[in-house]
Amino acid sequence: MTLSISDLRTIQEAEAKRVAHEGAQYAPVRHYVEFTAADRHLMTFDSLGPMLLPTVGQHITLHRVPVLVVDVETTYELHEDGQPIVFTEVAVTAPNTTEQ
Repeated sequence: MTLSISDLRTIQEAEAKRVAHEGAQYAPVRHYVEFTAADRHLMTFDSLGPMLLPTVGQHITLHRVPVLVVDVETTYELHEDGQPIVFTEVAVTAPNTTEQ
């Protein structure tokens, strides 16, 4: 699949904005990780430092409840002040099922 010209321009314009923003390249990256199950929000973590992200098929524990990761989707964007933002949605299910 090839990116459209419109998509390429959107990415390039956002990058130009980031570079033009004084000091933005050294700004801390804000990370958000949202956990969902059956399209329902479970919890969100946010941090100015990096966070480990689970992979599909990995067994993890959320507040002492074992779950299975069934999907991971990450978005990279800029806040209006030029600060980089990484948003990741992690879909989970009970460890013995394959439904979200």
